[in-house]
Amino acid sequence: MMKHFNKKFFQRKKAWRSGSIRSKKQNWKFVAINLFQMTRLEFVEQLLAGLHRVNWIISVPLCILLYNYFIKSSIQRLIVTSVTDDFFNYVEHKGMEIDLQVKYAFQQAAFMFDVLNQMIKDHHDLNKKKNEATEGVSSDITRGPLLGPLVDIDKTEVGSTIDFSEPENLEFVVFDSDLPVGYRRLRKALLFNKTFIEEALFIDALGYTDISSEPWDKYDGEIGKVDNDLSQFDEFIGAKKNAQYLMPKSAFVKANMAYETTELIAYNNNFFSIKRRTTNPDVPYGRTFCALTQITVRNVGRNNCRMVCSVEAEFPNGPPMIARSIKSAMRQGVSDMFLELGESICKYSSVVN
Repeated sequence: MMKHFNKKFFQRKKAWRSGSIRSKKQNWKFVAINLFQMTRLEFVEQLLAGLHRVNWIISVPLCILLYNYFIKSSIQRLIVTSVTDDFFNYVEHKGMEIDLQVKYAFQQAAFMFDVLNQMIKDHHDLNKKKNEATEGVSSDITRGPLLGPLVDIDKTEVGSTIDFSEPENLEFVVFDSDLPVGYRRLRKALLFNKTFIEEALFIDALGYTDISSEPWDKYDGEIGKVDNDLSQFDEFIGAKKNAQYLMPKSAFVKANMAYETTELIAYNNNFFSIKRRTTNPDVPYGRTFCALTQITVRNVGRNNCRMVCSVEAEFPNGPPMIARSIKSAMRQGVSDMFLELGESICKYSSVVN
């Protein structure tokens, strides 16, 4: 065990140092960052990793002493957690997704109770929708033409056959679908007019509250307009804007604030792409990671476009022990969000003045 956890320690250290040149004098920073973010099990793991670098005459008797008189239950939980974590890493590598954590009984009971309540609520909501559909009452109420008016050129324009270099997708593609809406119309709704995103997606579909957003830091009145000057397209690249909103409580996390920075990374009449960096500092381990998401919309022509959405986890100070679980939860949450975005676009695509 000491050898195994010592190897994992140096793997995380190597990942932390990758991407930039950091001297050996900065090793103390890696140790300090990990020390102040450790859970009980992570502390035991680091203790065993440290003992591996001590002569066995000292380390082995010390381990026996700690196991028998001080942290026996923690070491037992660490063994089970480490084995299951490695097992499910292998399962996910083969294309499946699953999550498992070992917890004390009282923690597990509270967690399962929250999940049960969420399942009951979802079941009631599903039954309500079924009853409304049976009675002829539609719950699919729209707010009006939030996507804006139809754009004439979208009706007749055929998608370009020129092979333009679109930005590469992030690590995981979670949404890839054609949408029945014109390219310029959707570009304006997503980049120029914030009403669609805030009302149709954030409020109605996702239940966000306390929403506030800032304008683009350059060309705010131009980005997304239908009649843009072609010479400005390259100047739009790199524009940024910030937003924040309160995400509702779920079965897994409490209500928490999300802070989002959006950057325009590609913009022309064939495709546009935005990249978002979102942090949720109030969720467990929220200060150790941020979610990178990317939306690329391609002009297919004849009032159709294709939207590809991807996600990637970023760990500024190196991945923590539960990095796999964070990535899995992030992929699931972002997949649901982009699915709601796609459904909202389809929902409002036929609503015009």
